[in-house]
Amino acid sequence: MRKFFLWLMVVLSAVLLSLPWLVPHCGAFALVAFLPLLCADAFASELRMKHFWLYAFTAFVLWNAATTFWVCNATVGGGVFAVLANALQMSLIFGIFRLSRKRFSGVIPYIFLAAAWIAWEHLYFNAQISWPWLTLGNAFAQTTRLVQWYEYTGALGGSLWIWAANLGIFG
Repeated sequence: MRKFFLWLMVVLSAVLLSLPWLVPHCGAFALVAFLPLLCADAFASELRMKHFWLYAFTAFVLWNAATTFWVCNATVGGGVFAVLANALQMSLIFGIFRLSRKRFSGVIPYIFLAAAWIAWEHLYFNAQISWPWLTLGNAFAQTTRLVQWYEYTGALGGSLWIWAANLGIFG
């Protein structure tokens, strides 16, 4: 029953993360999309479960596959690699967050999670091989009235907004 609950939270998080990219004007779902994954993480920590990163990796694979499946139109191997590599990077950030929770208490690991995620997205914008489609701030691409302030902050400001909302509600 415990594992079923964790898998349910993983799938729910993947669906909520995917909706803004798949359905126009659903950007607001991103403001709560990480809540199921954060709840599953807290539940797994209480149970002292090991290997939770596999759950996070699954959530990120589902999100990547649902939103960037079209890359397989160019090459199936390249599309599969892109989905798995991007999901691995996302789950590594989440794994580092879980390690930081063992060392620090309170809100510091959660602030670290948001900062590490946004720093990773920033590196993506400036990397040789760029994959900016799933930058969290792009969740509002079809809901531009909500993000007129992107003129000043860019999509990374939206990523900060999404993490602040998710962590604020979770807290």
